[in-house]
Amino acid sequence: MRHLAATTIIGALLLPAVVSQAQTSPRLRSGEFDITKADRAYWAFMPVERPFVPAFENRKAQIANPIDAFLLARLKEKKLAMNPLATPRELVRRASFDLLGLPPTPEEVAAFEKNPSDEAWADLIDRLLASPHYGERWGRHWLDLVRYAESNGYERDGAKPNAWRYRDYVIESFNNDKPYDRFIREQLAGDEIADEQLANVAGSKDWRDAIIATGFYRLHVWDDEPDSTVKAEFDDLDDIMVTTGTAFLGLTIGCARCHDHKYDPISTTDYYSMLSFIRSIDGYGLQHTGGGGRDHNPKGFTYWLAGAGVKAGTSYGETDELGEAAVVDRCHLRDLHATILHLMGLDHEKLTYFYGGLNNKLTGVVEAKVIRGIVA
Repeated sequence: MRHLAATTIIGALLLPAVVSQAQTSPRLRSGEFDITKADRAYWAFMPVERPFVPAFENRKAQIANPIDAFLLARLKEKKLAMNPLATPRELVRRASFDLLGLPPTPEEVAAFEKNPSDEAWADLIDRLLASPHYGERWGRHWLDLVRYAESNGYERDGAKPNAWRYRDYVIESFNNDKPYDRFIREQLAGDEIADEQLANVAGSKDWRDAIIATGFYRLHVWDDEPDSTVKAEFDDLDDIMVTTGTAFLGLTIGCARCHDHKYDPISTTDYYSMLSFIRSIDGYGLQHTGGGGRDHNPKGFTYWLAGAGVKAGTSYGETDELGEAAVVDRCHLRDLHATILHLMGLDHEKLTYFYGGLNNKLTGVVEAKVIRGIVA
């Protein structure tokens, strides 16, 4: 992850030199959609190659590393010269602001001014990278990419009470220098990783991280009372699709929702093929049909009121933070239904609701019983 942050900065500096005369923006496409040879040869889709480093025999003093050579080459094209070397005070301040977003202490500045050696510089960078503030500083850029927020937006702007878990997961990933490929996989398929690869260590830190990372799918805006729940569902899916494209692929997938992309090589067929996978994720436990207002899964109110977690169809009176391990005697969902109706002064054994042409018992079965511990 630390290499990713550095590559982002360096890539911005080197891109003009690496691309050179190549086309830097895609062309407007027209006619029937087809992925052409030009699409496949576009520079952004090419494998990364180590570029030729410009040589400057008479300016070796100005080239501390290969990056300086690329900068010097571009400056030469513009008939410009490098700025004077930074002073020790400027170096320590730049490093601290860049890596932590915070100024160094006066003592840190004074210490580096007294000993601005290469070894002292390496020690300074290592110390800054080891600071927990490094993840806070650089993690925020990723949180911006995935549109992190702790509320749902729209007129009521309801809270996302557990979004902070995802935020802390991102910060920890940067601080622990988590491999970028694993960082991506956990966010896109952390539940699959937990089930398939970490089942034997369920409840471990790695297992919990994989689950929490999928919070990526619940960061989008949420309208709890849309005019059309079907349109709202696909707006939610589009939000996830667009973010996945920009954050992970660097592509504007969203344009293909209504038509073949006019620039990037993405067709409407591609868009909906990918959406078919995303749609299997029911992040808020919602039904895919209906109209008018929408809320979380109808059972969700029961779970919330009883402070319960859910696992394998059974509801628990109290669980751990992720709703996985029971810490209080379990009870069945029908019992929680019965308890809520009892608290409302209603007879749960007589109440029914009409659905699918049938009158159904509200609690599902006659055996439902009131949980006296909750009533008390």
